[in-house]
Amino acid sequence: HYGRGELNTNQKRNETQIMDDVLKHILAGERWEDLAAPLKRVLGDSVALFQKTALEYSLDHALTWELSAARHFMQQPQYYEQLILHMRSKLRVYPYHLMTQVLRYTKITAFKYYHRMVYELIKREKSYDSLPNFTAADCVRLLHIGRNQYIDICQQCRGKFMWRFNKSVAKQFLPAKPATNMKLSPYWRILRSGMLDGAAADSASSSSSTT
Repeated sequence: HYGRGELNTNQKRNETQIMDDVLKHILAGERWEDLAAPLKRVLGDSVALFQKTALEYSLDHALTWELSAARHFMQQPQYYEQLILHMRSKLRVYPYHLMTQVLRYTKITAFKYYHRMVYELIKREKSYDSLPNFTAADCVRLLHIGRNQYIDICQQCRGKFMWRFNKSVAKQFLPAKPATNMKLSPYWRILRSGMLDGAAADSASSSSSTT
C-alpha cells in the first residue's frame, strides 16, 4: 500500500515528466493542435497557457522566430520586441546571434540596448553588482561604464535637486553615442547587419527614448 505522501510524490513526478514532454514539443516548434490529449490536460486544456509557456520558453532560450512555437500565434515584429524586453529585464547579454532580425524588426542596437538597461538600473537605484559579469563587460565595451563610472553617475544624480521628483535626469550623465576607441581583435569578422537605411544614425539620437 502507498502512503499519501508517496502518492503525492508520484503524482508530482508524473506531472513533471508530462511538463517535460510539453516543453519537448514546444522546442520542436509544434502547435497546440499537435499536442496529445494528456499533454493538453496538464495545461488545463488552455490554449492561452500553452501559448504563454511556449513564448516564455522561446524568449528564455532566445530562439529565432522561425524555430519557435510562438511563430504559430505571433508575428515576427512582435516576437522580437518581446524578446528584447524580456532579455533586458533579465539583464542578459544582447542577443548578437539574432542581431539581423532584431535590427530589422526593432532597430535596437547593442548600444541602445545597454543604454536603456543601465538607465533603468540607475532609475531604480540598483547596485552595479546586479549586472551579470558578461553583461557588465559588454556595458564597459560599448558604454565605457564600469563599476566606478556607474557609482559616479549615481552620485551625480543624487546631487541633482530634481532627482527625487524626476529620475529621467540620469539620461544627461549617460553617453549619447557608442565608444569610438573600441579595440578590434584580429579574430573578429565584419558582417553586414541588415539594419535598415538610417537606423544606425537614428539609434544614437533616440537611445534615450523608450523602447
